[in-house]
Amino acid sequence: MAPARPPPKEGRCKVRRVFLLAAASLLCAGITARAQDAEAERERESVRKAVETHLYSEDVEEKKRVTYAGAKVLSVDSDGRKIRETPVSASAGKRRGAKTTRSPQKIVAIDVANNAAAVKVATEFMPADPADALPKHFQYVTLLKVNGEWKIVGILMPLTTLAKPASK
Repeated sequence: MAPARPPPKEGRCKVRRVFLLAAASLLCAGITARAQDAEAERERESVRKAVETHLYSEDVEEKKRVTYAGAKVLSVDSDGRKIRETPVSASAGKRRGAKTTRSPQKIVAIDVANNAAAVKVATEFMPADPADALPKHFQYVTLLKVNGEWKIVGILMPLTTLAKPASK
């Protein structure tokens, strides 16, 4: 039996080319994926900053910069029968010299899709009496990217109070 002959040189070159093309494709795909991940993280961070400005800033003008002028807070009345619409700007102002107690708020989720985003914010109510404590409350802040800037366009605000059983 004759020893096996190595494949012709031309065949080995094709295999090498295919291997190099596959390796280059995988390398480019990895670089592209990392670049997309970095861009997505930058967008998430920009959304986070806009919402944190809305939640924590004491400067009304600063809040206006991250809020669309027609933005609304949508909620349901305490009977659960009617939808209420309140301009976000009505909740942005603060009376001078007024003391306010604010419950801690924390961003718990950010979802960005192209030029739209939704942010879930949790609020821990801090009543004077721990027996009156309510469960954690969530609100959903929606944003759109306009002219390269994230603007709050609406806030979905579920009921913040729970009916307590009547005492006998």
